[in-house]
Parts: sequence; structure tokens; C-alpha cells
Amino acid sequence: MGKGATSLTNSLYKINDKIAQSANKPPMLGVPEVPAQQNISEQKQSDSPKKELSPERIIEFNRMHHDLEIRVEGMLTEYQSELAILEAREKELKETEEQFKKLQKELEEISLPDQNDAEPERVLSKRLRALELMRLETVRVSKKMDASKSNAGTGPSAQNSGVNLMDIPNDDIMKKGFAFFFPLSMALLICTILLATAFILAWKVAL
Repeated sequence: MGKGATSLTNSLYKINDKIAQSANKPPMLGVPEVPAQQNISEQKQSDSPKKELSPERIIEFNRMHHDLEIRVEGMLTEYQSELAILEAREKELKETEEQFKKLQKELEEISLPDQNDAEPERVLSKRLRALELMRLETVRVSKKMDASKSNAGTGPSAQNSGVNLMDIPNDDIMKKGFAFFFPLSMALLICTILLATAFILAWKVAL
């Protein structure tokens, strides 16, 4: 092989070495490499207009939030009232249970007198009075339970079981108001016409 071919081969080797060194060379300090695609996306985002909230949607959000806040507070108040009624009812039932257990124990202790007693009739009369007192006590407790049941039925939940105006649509309210006031307005109008006619006739007669 000639000298020219050898020098050409050496030159090619040197070029390959330079290309390899440039490929393996670390990036320059202080200059971060930013992909071109990222720069393009950031530029598009900065160029795009910022979207603002619609005033109508803000008003709708505030109105709905306020309405739900009032509704939740009202329901919480009603729940707390119902809870207080149930707690009072539970306490009363426990007291009634204790009274019934006491009566049951006293009833078990009352029995017919022994025939060998000195005065069995007197003992029997005494125990009959005790039974009568127990009977009156059961009637009193029973009436107390009935009154408690009726009071529980007329609690806040039963009182508020009517129609809530907040739940009625505005169109229905307007229709109901028109249906109520229209006959009244017509009656007033007819009365006014009759009074005016009577006044005119009286005025003509007076002339």
C-alpha cells in the first residue's frame, strides 16, 4: 500500500476520533439543555389567553352555596331538636320501666292471707287496698305514656310536616296568589261599579 493511502487512512481515523470525543463531551456548565419541544409548548401556553370565570356562574355558585347553607343549618337544627325529644323520651321510658319492675316486685309479695292468721279478713282487706293502689298506679303510668306518645307525635317534625314555601317554585306561588286574589279583586271592582252607579243615579234624581 502506498504512502498516500496510508496518510488517507490515518486522516479518517483522526476524524472518527474527533467525532467520538465530541459526542462523549459533557455539556457546558451553567447552560442547561432545554428540549426544543418544551420551549415550543411553553411559548404556546404563554401566548394563549387566560380564561376568566363568568360573572353569571359566580352568582349561580354563590346563590346555590347560600341556599344549601341555610337548608343544612335548618336540617341540623331540626335534627338536634328531634334528638333532644328522643333523649327525653328514652329517659321517661327508663323511669317507667323501673316503676313497672317495682310494681311487679310488690305484686309478687302480695298473696292471699293464711287461714291460720288471727284476723284473715282484716289482712285480706289490707292487701286488697294495696292491690287497688297498684291498679291506680298502673292507670296513672299508662296515661303518662299515652300523653308522652301524643307529645312525641306533635313534635317539631310533625309541626314542620306542612308545605315549606322555600320548596314551592315561584311559578306555583304566582299561580296560587293569582287564584286567591283574582276573585277578591273582581268582587271589589263590581262593588265599586255598583257604588258609582248608585251615586250617579242619586245625583241625577237630586237634580
